[in-house]
Amino acid sequence: PTPIRILIDQHCSDLTGQVEHDRLMDTGQSVEVAQLSGFLSSQRSQIEKMLGIAEERAKESMGSLVETSCKAMLKRQGSELKRLIRLQEVNPNIKEEEIDRLREWIQASYDHILESRLKLDAVRLVITS
Repeated sequence: PTPIRILIDQHCSDLTGQVEHDRLMDTGQSVEVAQLSGFLSSQRSQIEKMLGIAEERAKESMGSLVETSCKAMLKRQGSELKRLIRLQEVNPNIKEEEIDRLREWIQASYDHILESRLKLDAVRLVITS
């Protein structure tokens, strides 16, 4: 799993690149549950809108992550496949089945990377006054 961090403000602006994760770590004070529950209820539609925008941004980030991962895997395993094919030319002990298995493994790896899906693990709501 590769975490994707998205930070959206109340105006639905993406602040991901402007606010570091560490700056948000020690900002909180405890809030009474009843008070928080009322606030969340009143802001539900805005929060859902913000989550939707964050999800779209995460999908964009995920697309580049998937592309980068596919390229890295193909580069690494493609060079291994080429090495094995060259080795087969001088070493008859390298069987065609081994090369075919590596090709199948490369294709399966590529397919698995393409099947990557987003999974929301956490939402952090920062309320400032």
